[in-house]
Amino acid sequence: MLHILLLVLKFIGIIIAAILGILVLLACIVLFVPVRYEIQGKSDGSLESIKGKIRVTWLLHLFSADVYYKEKCLKWRIRIAFWKRTSGIRADVTEKNDKGGTRHEEKQEPDSENPKDVPKKPEDLEAAEEMEENERISEASKEVEEVLEETIEKESADAEKSEENAETSESEGSRFLQKIKSICEKIKYTFRNICDKIEVFREKKEKLIEFVEDETHRNAFARIKKELFRYFGKLKPKKLEAQIRYGFSDPYYTGKTLAYLSVLYPFFGEHAEIIPDFEQKILKGRLYVKGRIRASHFVHFVWNLFWDKNIRKSYRHIKEFGA
Repeated sequence: MLHILLLVLKFIGIIIAAILGILVLLACIVLFVPVRYEIQGKSDGSLESIKGKIRVTWLLHLFSADVYYKEKCLKWRIRIAFWKRTSGIRADVTEKNDKGGTRHEEKQEPDSENPKDVPKKPEDLEAAEEMEENERISEASKEVEEVLEETIEKESADAEKSEENAETSESEGSRFLQKIKSICEKIKYTFRNICDKIEVFREKKEKLIEFVEDETHRNAFARIKKELFRYFGKLKPKKLEAQIRYGFSDPYYTGKTLAYLSVLYPFFGEHAEIIPDFEQKILKGRLYVKGRIRASHFVHFVWNLFWDKNIRKSYRHIKEFGA
């Protein structure tokens, strides 16, 4: 019975050791197998002539990703073992012409023909003339009545307006005084808020100066700076060749781009030649970058920062300062 129990424990131990070995192997693969990248680009002087390629591979090309840009067309391809996926996107979008709408002409119905005039008798003519005179008299009386009604309405409206003006003239003075009082109260309120904000800013400024001048925080900042430069040094590409001449239509953006690139000059200054053109809009040259990135470098960077006492203490102070 004991022999069988030991045999079962032996198999369980072998399975656990195999699982642990697989996990350790996977961790080592993720940490120490580098991600390789390659960037190529070329331009003959205009945005339309730009050609580019980015390739990223990992674990003996078992995982790979490619991005191509040529003739304003962007294409990409992803491969994971035997699974592949590709796609393409046009960079320039063509505008479609609007189709003209058909207009439907309305057909006009032909005017109906007037009936033929029937010859009238003399008695009928006299009766028609009397009818016309009566209609003219009735229309004139109506016009007189309308004029009288309009004058009466105008007089009544003028009387009402005069009464309203008398009432509003009395109320306008009180409203004007109320507006002045409300404006004065708003000015006092905003002035108090400004004074309170200035006091809070002074307190925060004093705390910030004390925080920056603290020796612990200075040591933490120096350590972070040191580790960052070391980490970026490991990220530096193995091969870099660049000959680029660029320029924007606005010289301001050309100088601003040059200022941003000057920050990275210590990393690629020996292998790159970048010439700004402040007179014309141009992009000409070629670019080739090749390198690799390991996850172990990032883990080492985080590990060194985590076990530094000054950094941990400064982190706690930052949390308290923000609260």
